Formats: sequence, structure tokens, C-alpha cells
Amino acid sequence: MAPPRTTKKSTLASPSTATTRQSARHSRKQVINEADEHEDLENLDQGNSAIDDEHAGDDEAEALQRTSDGPLEQMMVKMVDDRRKYHDMSKKNVGIAYNKKKEELEESINAVFDTHEAEASAAHQAQLKRLQDLLGQKINIEAAMGRQLASLQKIHNAHSRDLETVLERRLRQMK
Repeated sequence: MAPPRTTKKSTLASPSTATTRQSARHSRKQVINEADEHEDLENLDQGNSAIDDEHAGDDEAEALQRTSDGPLEQMMVKMVDDRRKYHDMSKKNVGIAYNKKKEELEESINAVFDTHEAEASAAHQAQLKRLQDLLGQKINIEAAMGRQLASLQKIHNAHSRDLETVLERRLRQMK
């Protein structure tokens, strides 16, 4: 079995100073334990923040009554409570700022996409109109090519007949 732990006393400090340090240490531990208990209760009742705000003054008064050892302990309790309130407010402010920035960002992204959609739609409509115009031109060009091909076919047939008649005459002359 291990020997019981004893607190180490400083040789430089007087007995009254050591007692004061130990009581301050004890009160700090008590305040930390109370803070842990308070955080556990806050985690259980996160939805009841309005009720917590109403009872915040009651908790402070109870903490001051529990630590009637002296003004140092009261000051420590008040510091811890003030720090907790500051921390809670800064968390709340961070949450509010986050939600505000999130909404602004969503609106900005939606605006960018809406603008892009409108521009893309306008460009798409212009491209479709241009494509229809080009298809119309293609049809006209193909029709003109068909007419020219028919004309060339007639001319070719006419020249072929002329050439055949010339060849037939030459053959008759050679015979």
C-alpha cells in the first residue's frame, strides 16, 4: 500500500501564506468543478437558453453565497462566470456571423448561377438562330449546286453527242 499523499509546503513561504495559497487552490478547484457541472447542465439544456438567461443572476448569487470564504474567492467566481458569459456570447456571435455569411454566400452563388444561366440561354438562342440561318443557306446552296449540276450534265451530254457525230464523220471519211 502506498503512503498517503501530502501537500508539499514551501520553505520560503510563511504558514499563513501557504494556507492562503492552499485555500485559493482549493477555491480554484471548486470553481472549476462548479464550471464543469454548469457546462454539463448547459449541454443537457441547450434548448432552454432563455430560461438559462433568466437564472444566470440566481446562479451568480448562489456561487457568491457558497464561497463566503473571502473576497478573493468571490472575485475568482465572478471572473469564471464573466469569462463563461464572454465565451458564450462570443460563440453566439460567431454562430450568428457564420449564418449571415453562409446566407450571403448562398445568395451570391445563386446570383452567379442565375446570371450564368441567363447568359448561357441567350448565347444558346443566338447559336440556334445562327445554325438555322446556316442550315437555310446550306439548303439554298445545295439547290443551286443541283441546278448547276443538271446544267453541266446537259452541256456534257450535248458535247458528247457533238463528239460522237464528229467521230462518226471522221470514221466515214477514213473508210
